[in-house]
Amino acid sequence: QKQDLFFQPDATPDVVKTLLTRFVEEVPSPAHRIALEACALVRLTTETLLAKMLDMPDVHSLFEWLRELSFIELGSTGIFPHDLVREVLIADIRWRNPDWYIELHSRARRYYTDRLGQTQGQEQHRVLFDYIFLHRDNSAVRPRFTWQETSSLKIDRMQERDRFYLLEMVIKHEGKDSAN
Repeated sequence: QKQDLFFQPDATPDVVKTLLTRFVEEVPSPAHRIALEACALVRLTTETLLAKMLDMPDVHSLFEWLRELSFIELGSTGIFPHDLVREVLIADIRWRNPDWYIELHSRARRYYTDRLGQTQGQEQHRVLFDYIFLHRDNSAVRPRFTWQETSSLKIDRMQERDRFYLLEMVIKHEGKDSAN
């Protein structure tokens, strides 16, 4: 309620636990809990991605369970949790089981790395955007992107009007010799 107060989920595990309990009163099984954690980690969850992250061949029933949760939203290419739910789940897993968080992150990263090599054009850009989202907590990535489901990367060619700005950046970061 206080506008000058910034909620930091990592710094308040008790509040996070209370919120998490309200969001997920009763998870049917450990597999369901892992599916929920995986869904929170990535931008959009599909059955294929969920199967890779859980290392299970058939995740259809888990995906359908996720899809029915009140705080899970349907996107054009997958499902995703409400932002607050996502933050609470991620803060909880990082605090409760950081090694598992790292493992889930690695599995998602491997999936996206493989998909980048298998796709082209707009699909490849979507996968790249998902890969960048996975690294959203990296201090170099966080301030440069907004993370709504409708966000996307735009394919475009360099325009002549871009030349001046690109040369300025090269000069600033690499020197005049590199710009020539």
